[in-house]
Amino acid sequence: MGGGYPGDPKGTQSERAAALMTSQVVAQADVIVDLHGGDLDENLQAYSYWFRCGRPAQDSAGLRLAMAFGLNHILVADMNLDSPNAGRGLGGQTLLRGKTLLVAEAGRSGVVTEKDLTELVDGSLNVLGALGMLNHPSTPVSHPMWLGGAGSLISADSAGMFFRLVNSFTNVTKGEVLGLHDGFSWTEDGRAQVPYRRIRHITFAGVGPRCGRRLHLQRAPVLSDPLLGRHQLPDLGAPCSGRTSTV
Repeated sequence: MGGGYPGDPKGTQSERAAALMTSQVVAQADVIVDLHGGDLDENLQAYSYWFRCGRPAQDSAGLRLAMAFGLNHILVADMNLDSPNAGRGLGGQTLLRGKTLLVAEAGRSGVVTEKDLTELVDGSLNVLGALGMLNHPSTPVSHPMWLGGAGSLISADSAGMFFRLVNSFTNVTKGEVLGLHDGFSWTEDGRAQVPYRRIRHITFAGVGPRCGRRLHLQRAPVLSDPLLGRHQLPDLGAPCSGRTSTV
């Protein structure tokens, strides 16, 4: 369903659900807040997205809410709205329709921790406060770490399962053991080792049908200048209001 927007009211069950989301949620809201838990193959350091689509008003509004959400890590992602597939996802539909988009993620498969839940709930309340929809204090994160999207991936030579030994957002050194695997043959004693001198912001994944031959030990690059000359920072103290839908 995630790639089936805007849906079809006369199509399959998933297509009908996507059509209802498009007509009853996206089309009627000014702001879409899309919250994610960790997928089957993820163990996430909590972060929010700042999606840039080249429309200054939308980009600035999205940046303001990403900072208001309050997470210390903001991943910068550019979206080309001229692409034929731009509207296949919820985020693309939101931006194509001129809405403000905020996406935040925390968690991992099979486990709901109080910390992850609190970060997403508190972030949502912060956004509602920033939009003037609740009487809730909202102080933008002052010095976020800007991340530049997908980084290096360590590839497996066959399918199997990976069992992590360290958590996401862990500082490690070259040669340190990240975990054990079943079905891979990277080292004689069955260990996956760090191929870099230093890795941070790692998302761990089991390699199976979902991931194909990739083991997502992800190294997200840190951006020194997230604006990259495209936009100026908006006035984060300026009031704004809108109808918000949280998915």
